[in-house]
Amino acid sequence: MFGNKEMIDLKPNRLLLNPKFHGYKLSLDQLTVYNVKLEAGVCLTSLPESQFSFQQVKLFGRHNNLYADSHYENVVYFINNGLEIEQLVAKKDSRPTQTRIVYTIMNSSREQVLSRYNVSMSFPEKALAVVSDGAGKLCVLQTANRLKPQQWKASYEGFPLGETSAFHIMHSVHQLSPNGHHIVDVLLLHVDERGKDDKVKTLTVLEWLTFSEGDDESWTMDRLRRLEGASVPDYACIQSGGSALYISSDKDFQIVYDSMKPIEEFPLENEQGRHIKHMQPINIV
Repeated sequence: MFGNKEMIDLKPNRLLLNPKFHGYKLSLDQLTVYNVKLEAGVCLTSLPESQFSFQQVKLFGRHNNLYADSHYENVVYFINNGLEIEQLVAKKDSRPTQTRIVYTIMNSSREQVLSRYNVSMSFPEKALAVVSDGAGKLCVLQTANRLKPQQWKASYEGFPLGETSAFHIMHSVHQLSPNGHHIVDVLLLHVDERGKDDKVKTLTVLEWLTFSEGDDESWTMDRLRRLEGASVPDYACIQSGGSALYISSDKDFQIVYDSMKPIEEFPLENEQGRHIKHMQPINIV
């Protein structure tokens, strides 16, 4: 991940192309819409005037209050104004049932932190969830089978970046150690402003955290890696197995800190004069 940059040629595999494909057709069939009454509303954070940088606006503008569970079909979650995580099961062609509260984020500092983010969550595994209160607190939760009516339990609750360092969860992955213990990698994002007066610089910071389960089932943070860039990425995730990051961004990111080893600086490859050109015959446009 942190070695020299390489240019990779992407060549299409024409064996995968369908020569008879003539495009998609828009269906005019009406979609069924169901409404579910929410007792406590949805927890939504507005962007304060002091944070109206382009990077902050981009991050807040694409926030989705609904979180789909990739491990269970037709299950979504949201966080209400009481910082309670509510589950909604929406089966095809049937009215959704009433929501169910599965966990409440306790002792949050959202009221004390001015530069806070929306509450966010991620599901690294069928029986694990990672939740942030948007004000610096991170929870690793044991959920067991999330389709069964049972409360989630916290295995880790803490402020990994400090009590006043808010962040947004981008992604998380799970793996097992050689001795069978759980390991969870979490990717966090926050936007920082550094400098004074007219020399303020806005940076997007990615924090790559690694948590592991001990013999006594307690969880600790084993490693922290930090990357900085000048743009909120369009997409960022941790590779399965926790060995690398995938980042799609119009600006480069550089690793600036690793809690386990010093950072080595690599000279950037000279890419001057290298261009990408796309050509397509007019008869197949």
